[in-house]
Amino acid sequence: MKGIKRLGKNEYLISVWFRSATGRRRRFERTVSGPRKEAEAVLAEVRNSIRLNGIAPKTTPDVSESVEEFLRSWFDDWVVTNNKPSEVDSKRSTIKNHLVPEFGHLALTEVTAEQVEAFKTRQLRTHAPASVRLHLACLRKALACAVDWGKLERNPMASVKFPSAEGREVYLEADEVQPFIDA
Repeated sequence: MKGIKRLGKNEYLISVWFRSATGRRRRFERTVSGPRKEAEAVLAEVRNSIRLNGIAPKTTPDVSESVEEFLRSWFDDWVVTNNKPSEVDSKRSTIKNHLVPEFGHLALTEVTAEQVEAFKTRQLRTHAPASVRLHLACLRKALACAVDWGKLERNPMASVKFPSAEGREVYLEADEVQPFIDA
């Protein structure tokens, strides 16, 4: 049956794509332990909820999952599959060197915009704005996936502003200046 994937013995993944009230495409996923008939019943319930209400049923976030655990599973399940090798290496480094040391000890549901802003401020003291934007983009995508997968109600990164890109000054050699003057 479409929408059910077997993960192991008596364990199934329910996955349903739908359009939210804002018209945005969303995916609802839930793991079901038990016989396949139980997974089919949950899938029917989810589809019925979407048909009647236009939204998937709320899932209660797993408050015991830490940010570190989530980032590791997100990396294995989403990053490796959906990125080219150079981006995988970049995200691996960002997760290991910046995100896990800062947020890894927190429960996924405990991350706040205020904590992210404090992280951004500390990062800007020692890193270029472009590097900080990459770190924040990685965190934003991870948390967006957590929302899509039903592990978070909302993305705490939604209100975080990225540091502005500072232009790099370019100096011309004496022989390079003349064509600009002639033009």
